[in-house]
Amino acid sequence: MIVLHVSVNKMDKTWLVTNLELAHGELEEAIAEIKQLPEEDEFLAKQLLGEVYLKLNYAWNSRNMPDNLPDKYYEFIRYPKEMDIYTGD
Repeated sequence: MIVLHVSVNKMDKTWLVTNLELAHGELEEAIAEIKQLPEEDEFLAKQLLGEVYLKLNYAWNSRNMPDNLPDKYYEFIRYPKEMDIYTGD
């Protein structure tokens, strides 16, 4: 038996794509800046990538509720609970 999870909230595709495009721009900027960093400057590289993750998380977590902004901003920038991530631990 195959069970599919169906979301009761309707995704706002335009909202999601717009925010993913913003995250894409942030990633391009981060790549350009990281290329200019000295090899040992991991601290700034982490900050730059953190901004990319923030935008990606915001795009995904707010896809169903763009009208609830900015009330849930800090909730939306967290890593999505429904996605597993390998941390290397």
